[in-house]
Order: sequence, then structure tokens, then C-alpha cells
Amino acid sequence: MRAPGVVLILALIGCGDRAPSCKEAIEKAARTVGETLPALSRDMTAVCERSGWTAEQRTCLANAADAASAATCLAGALISTAVQSREQSRQIERAANQAAQDAQAARKQAQDAQAQVERLAKDFNDLDHRLADAQTELIQSQTDAARAAAKTRLEGLRTEYAALDARVAAAKAAAAQAERAIGQALAGSAR
Repeated sequence: MRAPGVVLILALIGCGDRAPSCKEAIEKAARTVGETLPALSRDMTAVCERSGWTAEQRTCLANAADAASAATCLAGALISTAVQSREQSRQIERAANQAAQDAQAARKQAQDAQAQVERLAKDFNDLDHRLADAQTELIQSQTDAARAAAKTRLEGLRTEYAALDARVAAAKAAAAQAERAIGQALAGSAR
């Protein structure tokens, strides 16, 4: 036969330092205070799990000797949850504000890129007219010198046309990138 002290020691060793789960802590506290509403226990267990009550908070609640000590433990846990929730709300608000600023900056960048594309389109139109004039001049040239000058001018305009074409492609790529940035910024603000 074992001595009563040995049984107590073995029981304590068997329990170890493991903190009760949310469900265990809430159920023990409910039994202590005489609460018999299972829905309330389920709701409080969900709050505990969602908020991540600490082992200390769960142990305090499970070990409460009476309704007053259970209420004190529960109040501490709920205050901690409220503070944590408030900080998460602030973080979400800061992230939303940053996403809104990013979206605004992306919109501005997209507008600037679109304006650049429109300016380049106008430049293309002007260059097309100058190319047509140079081709007409080449066709109507009466002398070799005039034809050579018209060919040189036409080649210069074709080089300018190629450079302008590259600038338009770059501007269109920048505009598309800016539009994607708006989408990404808006997606970031929706999180």
C-alpha cells in the first residue's frame, strides 16, 4: 500500500506543467461558478482560441476557486484580448492607409504615363506629316543635290521615327506597369 503523500506526488507529476486548453479552462471555470449554459461555454472557448489566451490566463481561469476569482481571471484575459484586438485594428488601419497612398501614387504614375503616351502619339502624327513632306520633296526634286538632301532628310526622319517608336513602346510599358501597380495597391487595401 502506498502512502497518501506518494499518491499526491505521483498525481502532481502526472499533471506536469501543462496548461489547460481553452476548452478545459472554460469548462472548469463554468463548473466553479455553476454556469450551465453550453452555448456560453462554446462562445467563450472560441474567444479564448481565437485570441490566443496565454497559458497563464488559462491556468488562472481553470484554477479559480470561486466566482470572484474566475471573474478576475476572465476580466484579465478579456482586457488582454481587447488590447490585442485594438492593436490589430490599428495595424490594419495603417496597412489600409498605406495601400490607399500606394494606389494614389500608382494612379498618378498611370496618369503621367498615359499623358506621355498621348504626347508621343501627337509627336508621331507630326513626324508622319514630316515624313510625307520629305517623301514628296524627294519625288519632286529636280537636281541630284536636291535629291541627295531630301534622301538625307528622309533618313534622318526615319531614324527619328525609330527612336520615337522605342519611346512610345517604353511609355506604353510604363503605363501598363502603372495600371498593374494600381491593381496591386487596390488588392493590398482590400486585405
